[in-house]
Amino acid sequence: MYSSMKTYRMFTNHVTRFKLIILSLPFVFLFGFADAQSWSVSKNTVDMSMSAIVYIESTYQRSGGHADTLTGTAFLMADRSKVYLVTAKHLIIAVLTGKNQQLANNSIFISTSWKSEDKGINILNLSGWSIRKRPFAFSSDKEDVAIISFQKNKYKKILAAMLKQECKPISIEAFDAADHYPGDTFFLPAYQTLIDKEGKKIRNKGISPGKIKTFDHALPSFTIDHYINQTNNGSPIILNDKVIGMLSDEDGVLTNADIVREPYRTTKSAIVTKASVILSLLKKLQQNENMPGFN
Repeated sequence: MYSSMKTYRMFTNHVTRFKLIILSLPFVFLFGFADAQSWSVSKNTVDMSMSAIVYIESTYQRSGGHADTLTGTAFLMADRSKVYLVTAKHLIIAVLTGKNQQLANNSIFISTSWKSEDKGINILNLSGWSIRKRPFAFSSDKEDVAIISFQKNKYKKILAAMLKQECKPISIEAFDAADHYPGDTFFLPAYQTLIDKEGKKIRNKGISPGKIKTFDHALPSFTIDHYINQTNNGSPIILNDKVIGMLSDEDGVLTNADIVREPYRTTKSAIVTKASVILSLLKKLQQNENMPGFN
């Protein structure tokens, strides 16, 4: 199916390399264990995606004082020397209050590690007072994409720390804005967060296959047929070693932010925002970078 495909056995070697715990990741091998020879993944896809994804977590206060924890996936992308963090917007913006979008609080942090004890790096000052100084760009609520720039001086140390941990961005040249078709097989690299028997939150990362369910070239998104966990949001969707979109919505999971309440809940379909939307939003953010006072 692909020019550089490896067998399922070869893929499990990559699983060992990335220290994935197979038994704690049912979403990763849901299809593979059912029919181990029915799919295979290229080394390029594994190497490219697993080194680019980042764990992201934030908390914010709901009405009545209840704190929600949002956990998900983000990934690094590079436009030549410039590096950006791409994720689902709802992971860093709290629920809407009237017509105003409320940013999540400064407890947002990211981590390149699968180790749950790694507390990661805090992302501070996400809401710069001037739009020209903001290191981020948000899509519409419907498209649910956020991109954070690491070109701002105070964010360069964060990028350096991630790169030091062997995190590697996906090149913008690996983004595919072309049309695709129902039935095409993609791969989803993502983090998953669960609660263990002792009540401790643990996380792992892995990669799993799925299929495009519906695709309309006139729409900014398409649907996929795949078992999705709530912490898979923000993950890149990879087809033929190219990023064709980002997981942005899981029907029935998105509204339940607190993983402690229903940590094992999954859904069988989801919405993916197309790569073309991500690239368009990136251009808007790069315009901000070129404005006086960005740093």
